[in-house]
Amino acid sequence: MRYITVSSLPNIRFAHSYEADVYDRCLHQDNRPIEILYVTEGYLEMFYCGEHFIANKGDILCMLYESDPIMHSAAYHSHRTVGFSIDYTQSDTDSPGALLLPGVTPACPQSEDCQRLMMEIARMNSLYPEDTICCGGLFLQLLSKLNNINRTALAPNKEYLYVKRAKKFIYDRIGVPIRQRDVAQHLGITPEYLCAVFKKSEGIPIMRFINSVKLTNVRSLMEKEGLSLAQASHLYGYSDPNYVSRLYKQYFHINITDAVQKYPYTNYERYKIRLPIKTESNNNS
Repeated sequence: MRYITVSSLPNIRFAHSYEADVYDRCLHQDNRPIEILYVTEGYLEMFYCGEHFIANKGDILCMLYESDPIMHSAAYHSHRTVGFSIDYTQSDTDSPGALLLPGVTPACPQSEDCQRLMMEIARMNSLYPEDTICCGGLFLQLLSKLNNINRTALAPNKEYLYVKRAKKFIYDRIGVPIRQRDVAQHLGITPEYLCAVFKKSEGIPIMRFINSVKLTNVRSLMEKEGLSLAQASHLYGYSDPNYVSRLYKQYFHINITDAVQKYPYTNYERYKIRLPIKTESNNNS
């Protein structure tokens, strides 16, 4: 998990709402801000630090900008977001005073309290932009609320531990073919139970998670290292580049070679990609 310890007062950078029919962009921020995003309608996918997250209505995304997150939604969505510059240290282990802030906080009754705090931050920033202390105090309340929600949700949770161990198994073997039953066998549970707990925790089937991580890395290698689709695919355990091409278009609704050539991650902010809305369900992916 991801724990942070705050060491300065927050300074607001932005607070606004956003909606779009499709959404595909790489977000860039300086000064190591913390951005909190609440999904009010639809869904958002986030590719961040080698991980894939999906947030549905009522879920909350937390971005620390250790790397530039890539955001994607192939259908209408809306979200509310606030961003603050703040000094903090990060750790994978808990410590006194640390806040537990995972990439996604699933929707729960207390999530509405977070949305209300975000609305109040936006209101105060609009009415009294010079009153940075008030907005900073509200943001600290927001972080504290998220910390309480996450600690309550994860106290002791066997299903969460299975998902955590499954992800580690996947990342350790990301360069070879991985099947659902391989992960289940490693964990000592049935593939059906693994599928159920993984989708409950992450919002997507485990094979979609595995393929999304691999495909994102394939695209990154093609762009940054100049590898061909066949070369990059082979490094991530795919023997058929045509299959990779079809799978990438199924998941991201754009041809992978077009994505690399026309919309490179390094220049993503310059483009607003208009992608067709996908109508069929992804449940079988």
